[in-house]
Amino acid sequence: MNNVTKIFLSFIMLSAICLIVLGVLAVDQNKKVKEENEKIEASVKLMDTDPKQSLVDLKQFLGKRQDNFLIHQNIGNIYAIIQQPEKAVESYEAALKENPFLIKDPFFVLQFAQYSFYNGDIQKAKFLVEHAKKLGIPKTKGKFAKQLVMIINRTEGYK
Repeated sequence: MNNVTKIFLSFIMLSAICLIVLGVLAVDQNKKVKEENEKIEASVKLMDTDPKQSLVDLKQFLGKRQDNFLIHQNIGNIYAIIQQPEKAVESYEAALKENPFLIKDPFFVLQFAQYSFYNGDIQKAKFLVEHAKKLGIPKTKGKFAKQLVMIINRTEGYK
């Protein structure tokens, strides 16, 4: 075997070893991301029964994943549950910054309007309600629907 062939075969073997190592590392990374996502989902489910613990957990994840709009949005939902509208609005704004397409989600827009209203920003709430109307307000039932009707009615009285 000549030197060129030996170098070529060595290169192929080295490339194969690198691909195997990278494959193993990728599988490990995917496993870690999947486990972290499962923990985030568990924290979100905890929101209804223990919102303060859910908030603590989600804030920890936010430290690692500042660009995750769903974490911001769920933190906003928790602040809404524990009646801190100012922080809810801040979290919704952060979620919107990370995912501008949220402005096309009428549920998000109406929720944002609701807590902007509670936070005293009537003009923002009115703007968001009008925007949600243009998107087409989804038909909902129950407590959320009643709250949305109330917000829409209240903002219509403001100029």
